[in-house]
Order: sequence, then C-alpha cells, then structure tokens
Amino acid sequence: MKGDEKETIGGLRTMKLQYTPDPAGHAWQLTAEGLPMNIHERSDFWRAHLDDGEYREMTVVSSRQNPSAIQKNAKETVVTYSTLTAENGNVYDIALTIHIQESDGGLLFFATIDNHSPVRFNEIQLPFFDFDRLCSSPEEEVLYLPNGMGERIVNPRDFVRKSCHTEYMAADYCNIWQSNVYPAPLSMCWFGVQSGGYFLYLARKDDRFRICSLNVGTTPRNEEERLLLTVSQYPFARTGETITTPAVFVKLFKGDWRSGAADYKEWVQTWYTPVEKPKWVRNMAGWQRIIMKHQYGEIFFRYADLPQIYKDGAALGLHTLLVFGWWKGRFDNGYPQYEADEALGGERGLQDAIQEIQALGGRVILYSNGKLIDVKSTYYQEKGARSCQMDIDGNEYREHYRFSNNGTVLRNFGYKTFVSGCHAAEDWKQQLLDTTNTLLSFHPDATFYDQIGGCLTRLCFHETHKHGFRPDEEAVYRLENIKALRNALASEQAMGTEHLTDVFSAQFDFIHGCSVGSFYAPQAYPQMFRSLFPELIVSDRFLHDDREGMEDHLNYAFVMGLIFDASIYRGRKTHITALPRYAEYLKGLLDLKETYRRFFYEGTFVSEEDVALPEGVVMGAYRSQGDRLYAFANRRDQAVRFSFKNREITMEAHRVACAVFEKTV
Repeated sequence: MKGDEKETIGGLRTMKLQYTPDPAGHAWQLTAEGLPMNIHERSDFWRAHLDDGEYREMTVVSSRQNPSAIQKNAKETVVTYSTLTAENGNVYDIALTIHIQESDGGLLFFATIDNHSPVRFNEIQLPFFDFDRLCSSPEEEVLYLPNGMGERIVNPRDFVRKSCHTEYMAADYCNIWQSNVYPAPLSMCWFGVQSGGYFLYLARKDDRFRICSLNVGTTPRNEEERLLLTVSQYPFARTGETITTPAVFVKLFKGDWRSGAADYKEWVQTWYTPVEKPKWVRNMAGWQRIIMKHQYGEIFFRYADLPQIYKDGAALGLHTLLVFGWWKGRFDNGYPQYEADEALGGERGLQDAIQEIQALGGRVILYSNGKLIDVKSTYYQEKGARSCQMDIDGNEYREHYRFSNNGTVLRNFGYKTFVSGCHAAEDWKQQLLDTTNTLLSFHPDATFYDQIGGCLTRLCFHETHKHGFRPDEEAVYRLENIKALRNALASEQAMGTEHLTDVFSAQFDFIHGCSVGSFYAPQAYPQMFRSLFPELIVSDRFLHDDREGMEDHLNYAFVMGLIFDASIYRGRKTHITALPRYAEYLKGLLDLKETYRRFFYEGTFVSEEDVALPEGVVMGAYRSQGDRLYAFANRRDQAVRFSFKNREITMEAHRVACAVFEKTV
C-alpha cells in the first residue's frame, strides 16, 4: 500500500496499521504508511502493576523486560516473557504472553498472565501508546471520550496537563493521567483521537462488561508534551491463577469519530436489545420531581397534595410526577426499607393519590435507591456485612451525605452514612425484588431505582459474592438483576434509573440524566452517545430555579432531545408554580416540541456531519423518514443570523429556532 491508499472494511475507509518492535523487543512503533505517526523512542508498549500486600502498585514496564520469545506469522505476533522484573528490582515468576493480532483492518491486543509468584497481578495497561506525534499538530488533536453522553476535548495533551495533575496523590512526576472508568462514568467502552483527517480508535469489546479504564495521559511538567493512550484491565491474577484479558481493538480510520462509533455500534448490536417502551413513556415530555419528606426531616408535601401538584404541571405539558421521599424515615434514610408514612397520609392515602392522578390522565413514578444501604437500617444490621461491596483492604466502601436545612451541623459535619450493595450478592438481589414488590403494591405507573444505572463503578473484593476472586465482574450480575426487576412489571408499567451506560440503559424505559451531556458544558458532546442510542429517553439535570442562564439550560435540553426534569429548589418546599417565569418558558418549549412532534417524539436523533456554526450556537438534528429537522439554540447575549444549508437562520438572544428540510434522503 503506497501513499494515501486505503483499505475499505465494512464500508469504512481504514489505514493499515503496522506494529513492529526494535530488535530487542523493547520499543515498538505504530505506523501507517504515508502518515507522520511516531511513537516515542523510549516508550513502553504495556505496563503492569503488582501487589504484595505492602507495595500495592509495584510497576512493571515493558521497556525494561527481555522477551524470552517473539513469534510472528502472517496475522499474529506473540511476545512471551518467562519472568517479570518490577521497578524495585525483584524478579517474579510470572509468565506474561502478549498477543497482537491483525483483525478487520486493525489490531487486537490481549494478554495471558500465568502467575506462579507470591504477589498478585492487579492491572495491565495494554496497549500502551506514547505518541510524539499523531497525524497533525497537538493543537489540532481532538479527543472523543464517552464520559456520560460524551466529551469533545481539543488538544488533550494540554488539557490533561492543566486539569488532571494530582499535585501529590499520584506519581505525576512519571505521567499525568485522566483515567476514566467503564461502565460508569463512561457510558461506552471506546474512545479515540481525531488528528489530521484521521481517527485513531480504541475499543474494548467484552460481553461480560468487566470493569476497565480508558486512560489519556501526557508527560510531566517541564517536559515536552506527548500523548499517551492506554486501556487498563484488572485481572487480579492470584498465585496459581492463569487469566486472559479481553481484547482491545485499535483501528485508524480516514475520517472522524463517527467511523469509530459505527464500528462500536456494529458490535453492540450483537447483544443490545432495548426494551419496548409503553406509549406513555415515548410521549413523556418530562416530569416534576419532588421530595415529600426531606433528608433532614421536614415535611414538604403530603400524599393528598400530589393531585394538585400534578394538575399544575399538566397545565404546562408535564403529565408525570417523580416522587422522592415518600416513605417512612424520610429521603435518603432507611435504605433499603420502604413503607408508607402515616405522617404523610398512610398507605391508603398514597394509593388514593396515585389513583386520582391516573384518573386525571397523569402518571406517577415512585423512587427507590438501587445501590445504597443505610448503616442505621435493620437490613444493614442483619445482612449488610454480606451484601455490600468491599474495597481492596476488605473494608466497606462508605459514602456520607450532607443535606441540610438552615443550620451548619449537617452542612459541615454530615449525618448520613451508606454502604453499597453488590449485585453479585444473593441477599441484595432478593432485597431489590422485595423493594419492587413494595413499590408495585401502591400501583404506580413506573418504578425507579436511583444509581443502579451506573453510578460510581467499583471493584468489589467481597470474595463470598458470586464474582468470587474476580472483583471486576459485577456488571454481569447487575444486568441479571435488572432483568429480573423488569419481569415483575405489568405490560404498561415502566422502569427508570439514574445514570446511563450502554450495558444497563437498554433495560430501562427512561433515564434520569446526571452525567456530562445532560446539561451544557463547553466540552459536552452528547451527539456521541445520542447518535448510537437514539431510542433511549434521557432527562436533563441541575436546573433548580429561574437563575441567570435558565433559558440556555432549557434550550440545550430542547435542542439535544432531552426530556425535562423540573426540580424546583432541588425538589424542596414548593413546585413549579412558584417560578412563573420558569414555567412560562418551559411551556413555550414544550409547545414547540409538540409542533414538531414527528421529529422530537417519533423521529430519531442523528449526528451525520460536523457543521460550522457561529460561536455560541448549538445544534441537534432529527430524522423523520426522509426529512430532517435541525434545532438551534443561541447562547449569546445578542441576536444571531447565519446561513445554514442555503437557508437563513435567525434567533434572538438566548432563544431557539427549528428548520425542517424535506426529502433530504
């Protein structure tokens, strides 16, 4: 292949990659003929981290190892090490085999660890790329990272150096890292860098969805910036164990991030089947989110208040209530035990309120928490020790909440402590099913499980759980549990959660957004997730009053096709009627969505091309059969006028506009 010739694989144009070692097998080069890619001459191509119980991250680098063999054939290179020498000089009886295979126009990297040493092999970073140069100058490199709905980071070398230095918590004098965990907060297990008209793509395709980290790094301060890309996996191979890691796929596309997205989606479709959503969910514009009894004990609403709250929201176009803090013990207390609160109206009062709202044409979603266990609860006292996740030292992971009223005791010192249930624990699975039965006894339209959709991914070292000595394997059991919860629902009932990730989100009817992309940020790039999974219904987040920027927040949700989470004062004290300016503006956007219903509710979100837009303008695109709708939001303080596809678009300051193009396909 000469010059700029390309291979066409699956309709996508790729550049054939070559990965070759120096004669000693220490330094490796990743090249594509005709492109200026260059790996740093003294770099590693894998790194590992061992653990003897005292020295918890004992680094092993490939550049200091001597391979016992390098075998090559037409499609594979196998590099074997009979022992490993750590940075402390100790030699360990660990046989490591690195496989590099040609596949589908790219390269697959995986490792087999055969551990006969007294230490544990915790982590391997493979492949490990240390670039002096990709295909353009660093200023033109763009990182696409599936953090939440997605991030687009220009000049990632500079970004990591300025934003990710820990000062003293990590070995930043070696490298500075941004490390991102899948399956959360990362929503997908791929990332890549766009450079000079090419996209370097890395993906881990593992049908057990084991925990891994996608890492972007650079060199220490006062050194020339290089770009480091690697995937960390966590085999935790103990003495006598042989573990093979899932493969990481690397490919270079001619084009942009969409080529990588298409490759990942092709794999996703081998296992991904979204649930069939009830019609009322598909038409849901959003909800009012309220807290009935707050964390610190104040009662804001009683069950008898719910029908009027519903009516006030319905007048604006919100026909759903998401109800928090409805149980005895108050919000964020007592998990995982739920029962109606006599102080709020009792069991009959809750049932009657839900029935009245349903008779009015409304819907009610009842909250529960799918992760947290209150250490003061009876459940924790009886079963918590065997149900919860444990850290690498064998201690419970603990979280502390500081929600308060007007005082400073709770604000400064906190009052609530939780541990996290592990989905590989049988007791926790049964408790989730019991919680579902409790929720359904009040006949709501939907159940809701906070945090179960991907919050704070953790390795669990509780060896009595079904994952045993594989602390990275909780996801497969969580997926089983989520499916079991679905099976308890009637045909028109729905199920929601907080946080989104490809492996779990398909099992839910709607997602309460929480991560990057569910609100505007300069680097937010929700097109990344929305274009792969347009059928998922996701809310916006973090607008709680009619503050400055209110219109921009709501406009962003409108443009990106997010449903509206109306949570006045974060669900406290009052509801949407207290903010007439907010209510009026929200109603205008909901009316506009209804005008273009066939795109926003019945169509498909698409991201087919990069479009140059004026500064401060954001855009989302939708397909309905052969037609396209483009929704624009102006974040500027001045009106804007520009040409788009030979049509003039005009918007006032902090307002939206829609343009329909018929029969574009």
